[in-house]
Amino acid sequence: MLDNRDATPLPGWLNDLANSGLAPLAGLAGALREDRHAVDQGISTPYNSGVNEGRITDVKLQKA
Repeated sequence: MLDNRDATPLPGWLNDLANSGLAPLAGLAGALREDRHAVDQGISTPYNSGVNEGRITDVKLQKA
């Protein structure tokens, strides 16, 4: 999904997680379903905030 930026298989993948029998994976599936629109956008868009997050972390570490 991520390499192709295609969120089409996401519902099936979330169902597989939810039905895995493993509570942490089922919880992850539930959390991702709560903000499904944002997850779809995160998969399908080429943009991310990785660079900004790294700088924010640097600033926080400098203040500590």
